[in-house]
Amino acid sequence: MSTRISLLLLLIGAPIWAQSQRLDPRSTMHITFPEDSPVTVVSADWGESNASARGGAMLLDLHTSLSLRNSGSHRIRGITLLVSAQDVTPGGKASVSVPSLNAGPGDSFPIRIDLRLLRPLQAGSGPLVEIGLDGI
Repeated sequence: MSTRISLLLLLIGAPIWAQSQRLDPRSTMHITFPEDSPVTVVSADWGESNASARGGAMLLDLHTSLSLRNSGSHRIRGITLLVSAQDVTPGGKASVSVPSLNAGPGDSFPIRIDLRLLRPLQAGSGPLVEIGLDGI
């Protein structure tokens, strides 16, 4: 009898558990650029980014707009950002490239990030998503 009740509770609770939750950008997302980077972050809008559980994994649906500034002395013709939720999980890393950029010193430019990433459900310390500079 208790197995039937447990199964019923699991079936009733599964749709509630699988619903997506909005991500809190202060605790779940982190932008890391090197100190000598020719790019600085002006603003970050995390928009409708959310997370939902899918089996033993967490599906992160990212919809982010970044505004970056060329803080170097040369023109930036292209940029690639590495977006990582988990280094070793398939689907845990992606990159966003803007190859046709022409930003002079002091110019600001937008970068849009629309990605889905996976990471294990197990709780860990640190941010869920890290955004870093991969190349300029």
